[in-house]
Amino acid sequence: MRERTKITRRGATYVIACLLFVNACTKEDAVNPPNEKAGKCFLVKSTSIYSSTTATTEEDYTRNGVGKVTEITKTTRNGTTTNSTIQSYQYDTSGKLTKVEGTNNYSTYTYNNSGQLTIVNYYLNNVILSSTQLQYNSSGQIIKKLYFNTFTGPLSYTGYRLYTYPDANSKNANKETLYNANNEIQFYVEYEYDTHFIPMATIGIDQSITVPSVNNITKSTYTQIAGASSVNISTSTYVYNDKRYPTQVSKTAYGVTETIAYEYSCQ
Repeated sequence: MRERTKITRRGATYVIACLLFVNACTKEDAVNPPNEKAGKCFLVKSTSIYSSTTATTEEDYTRNGVGKVTEITKTTRNGTTTNSTIQSYQYDTSGKLTKVEGTNNYSTYTYNNSGQLTIVNYYLNNVILSSTQLQYNSSGQIIKKLYFNTFTGPLSYTGYRLYTYPDANSKNANKETLYNANNEIQFYVEYEYDTHFIPMATIGIDQSITVPSVNNITKSTYTQIAGASSVNISTSTYVYNDKRYPTQVSKTAYGVTETIAYEYSCQ
């Protein structure tokens, strides 16, 4: 029997932000749940209210018998305009994600002998569009992502991200730094976290698409280096249920406040 859940969001601004940065939001971060023990509550609905848009996005999740997401149906409504997309998820016999397929696009996932994700390739109309390569330290932490794309011609190297952690046991990167292909720093972000589960852990797909982490970000300090230098601080405050999952978060960034309410089905 397949289990279906729905996530409702108002506003899809974050999707645009993913496209503006060099592979800022990559599907390699969506391979495994961020916390193996996060299974007593399943996220069934998320409602987001942005001060900058009235668009609404709904996501329906279909799972197989072992709890893996096999299909995501996303419906975006903005005024009288409605758009829907479907992505299918495929796994190997060990349960690792191997392919995500949409309309005219798909991504493939490659692992090393230790089971760590190492390469993600993205295709449009069966032609490779971009690629991300991941590197790990001896503690299993992601320390580097290398980016390649075809924006200016054949697939070519465009830059990389470095991640640092407070200690060898941490699963939360406390700093990420983006470099271009000339090894020049573009910006860096410093992070602070709580000690609770992230909501997306409960649906079986890690949605921490900007930084390796298993807990909720409470503060991020973005420092622009290239071009006009600037510093921007984003903060998030949470309300939790008795299972240590957020039921509400208020995020303030760049003068805009976003409030998200989460609903769960708990066992």
